[in-house]
Amino acid sequence: MFNRSNIDVVDLEQGRYVFISPNRINFISDINKNELDEVINEELEEIRNIQEKNQEHEIILGPSIAFIPTLDCNLRCIYCYARGGEDKVYMSLDLAMSAIDAIASGFSDPKQEYLSIYFVGGGEPFLNFRLMEKTCSYAREKFSEIEIIIVSNGTFGAKQLDWLIQNKVATRISYDGVAHSIQRPFASGADSSQIVEDNIRRLVKYNIPLTVQLTITDDSVLNMAESVRQIANLGVKYVKIEPVHYSIISRGSPDLVPKIDTFVEQFLSTILMILDNDLDIKIDNSFISRPTAGYYCGAGEGSNLTITPSGDITACLEITRRSDKYSNIMMYGQCLANGFKIDKNIRKLLDRLHWSNYRKCKNCNLKLICGGGCPMQGGWDNGDLFIPSDYNCTIHQLLLPELFRMVFDDSRVLDVIFTNHTISGC
Repeated sequence: MFNRSNIDVVDLEQGRYVFISPNRINFISDINKNELDEVINEELEEIRNIQEKNQEHEIILGPSIAFIPTLDCNLRCIYCYARGGEDKVYMSLDLAMSAIDAIASGFSDPKQEYLSIYFVGGGEPFLNFRLMEKTCSYAREKFSEIEIIIVSNGTFGAKQLDWLIQNKVATRISYDGVAHSIQRPFASGADSSQIVEDNIRRLVKYNIPLTVQLTITDDSVLNMAESVRQIANLGVKYVKIEPVHYSIISRGSPDLVPKIDTFVEQFLSTILMILDNDLDIKIDNSFISRPTAGYYCGAGEGSNLTITPSGDITACLEITRRSDKYSNIMMYGQCLANGFKIDKNIRKLLDRLHWSNYRKCKNCNLKLICGGGCPMQGGWDNGDLFIPSDYNCTIHQLLLPELFRMVFDDSRVLDVIFTNHTISGC
């Protein structure tokens, strides 16, 4: 059954309203408040029709699994959420193969199935490149087709580049633009900018699916637009802009976190800069996520199956060591030689990490976009995974209404920020 919790309304005044519902954002102007109920009911009916259609034509994309090949890293980024490089821990090939076997065992005929394989941080995945190659080769023996996705610091060599190109690996590279040399140095202290820029250019040349992650600190926030322009000049089409966050297990200090007002101001200015200069680049950002009645991330819905180098199954990339705070909650199982061992009680607790269980969110008119925000950020900020981060909430409340107003004033904004949304009314 649908109810008002399935639709949020943002009143921008002057007869402008934004209706937010699962998978849809509807911009409506020139109506008065007496017409609101009628429009809302029409939207709810449309949601019902879409859901029924999707149920009739259900698409199953197949399973996925993520590996953290190592906690080691050749960079010493000043804000690293995992303190990459401090622990020289590497995943064994036997462990990775056991995980592939465990996934395959869940199907009567895995040769008819599709598998997505993610290689992600905690360290730099390419430092355990042999494992990545052999794991993918082994998975191809088990499944009909595999897709490979990697998150890298971009300092890989020619052999790794060839592998990315040959396998059409969807790649996300961290590159901090004009602040890169300061924020993301090699362990030796040397500048890593040139090799990262060269690799980005090469990936663009060969049309590899590429997103650049731009992490913003308090020192680099005023250079946000300049950094985006620099990234666009490398040929990149998608950039993910996020403020750095601090936790007790990250490298750095709380002083690195950009001030909220400044971040919002610079983000909006960056959108205008892209429009003014007609740059061919799109912005991804956790604060403008696709609306959903579901979870903020896979930690709650049970889709995050991430294997640490030690064989633990974690629901969050930030929690990679048993010594980490919240490991007793985020690590909900182990990968063993004979399959996955899941702690069902922990899994049930993780399933509660949904905005409907957050008292702070229930009356918020942006909850379908923010999804309650990152549970871990709430944990770091408040000591409670069920209390959303004030920092994230405030950015949503300041940023989204201004973005909505920009859309009404210039619909080109949609082409820059709402690339994965269903939009109507403009």
